[in-house]
Amino acid sequence: MTVFTITRQEANALQDFFPEDVLENIGKDNYHTLGALDDEEFVAGVLQFFVDFDEARGTFSRICYLYVPEEFQNESIATVLLWEYENILSESGVRDELKDMVDDSCVFLYGSTVD
Repeated sequence: MTVFTITRQEANALQDFFPEDVLENIGKDNYHTLGALDDEEFVAGVLQFFVDFDEARGTFSRICYLYVPEEFQNESIATVLLWEYENILSESGVRDELKDMVDDSCVFLYGSTVD
């Protein structure tokens, strides 16, 4: 499996994996979007997160979107994407308490195709 950064150019080809508001965030400042390819180079999942700085808190992050197509849900794709998210933030010096993980207020989890 390969994890890569989805750019605005690639987003057009992958638009079926995103609701419109999440698709619009790709390429915007402070938004980062990761994709996972399986061994046959099919898109197996996507994760989008937001990173910003607050004077009182410091650098913080929040997951905006996580999607794994139904056919890949038993292959630990979400786990790999979340691990990569954690790894990126840890390497960037974001403290654990400022990494918002999956909860009902900040993430959309879909188990079927996005229309």
